[in-house]
Amino acid sequence: MVTVPAGVRQYLSYLPTIAGYIRSGRPPSTFEISMLRMFAGEAYLALRALSYEQLATMIREYGNDPEYGGYVQLALSPQGEAWIRDALARIRAT
Repeated sequence: MVTVPAGVRQYLSYLPTIAGYIRSGRPPSTFEISMLRMFAGEAYLALRALSYEQLATMIREYGNDPEYGGYVQLALSPQGEAWIRDALARIRAT
């Protein structure tokens, strides 16, 4: 099992919330994106710069993690990919 470094854990901690959005099919609102920008500026800037492929590469190795593995697998699924691609486009548009 791969140990999740603290710096990575910080970003993986958003996956449970993202998983809820993916499951519901609801995209992030403009307000939610502005809150991300205000309260998690580093994550916001990273998401503006990353492609889905880059993001998938970064999280793929944690697909078997007992805490985040299910969320990683959902994010890498076709449903997760579609939602994340749309969310990244919305974030870049802000």
